[in-house]
Amino acid sequence: MGIDPGSRNMGWAIVDRAPDGTMRLRGSGVIKTRPKTPQPQTLLIITHALDDLIARYCPDEISIEDLFFSNNARSAMIVGQARGMILLAGAQHGLNVVSYTPQQLKIAACGKGRADKQEVQAGIQQRLGLPSAITNEHTADAAAAALRHFDQLAADAG
Repeated sequence: MGIDPGSRNMGWAIVDRAPDGTMRLRGSGVIKTRPKTPQPQTLLIITHALDDLIARYCPDEISIEDLFFSNNARSAMIVGQARGMILLAGAQHGLNVVSYTPQQLKIAACGKGRADKQEVQAGIQQRLGLPSAITNEHTADAAAAALRHFDQLAADAG
């Protein structure tokens, strides 16, 4: 399960390896919360949604994007709290949670660490054999996180 951390829009994607070795997207979407919702309730919404997704899809592990904020400490703290809910959900379900940099996710998606959103979306489409690109940037980042972890598992195995 790949997740793009966010407190208002948290992308998620379930990717697995088919018996023939190809990668496939089993499900994806965005956990959305309302801007005026108090932060404790937002975190509760995220936690319940993650619990539901984990129960529905039974992932083996969770892969998330590292936080990167250069100027806005407040935004970093809010997203960090949402990221904490991912760590909590993983721990509660006995799942390993791993984290990769945005550059590592872009390389996994399309082979370029400085790729733009469209290049990432096109790369994910190609790697997953999708009929069209994932247009939601949060879902695309989540799929890239899942693909990056599969690449890491393959590197570790061989």
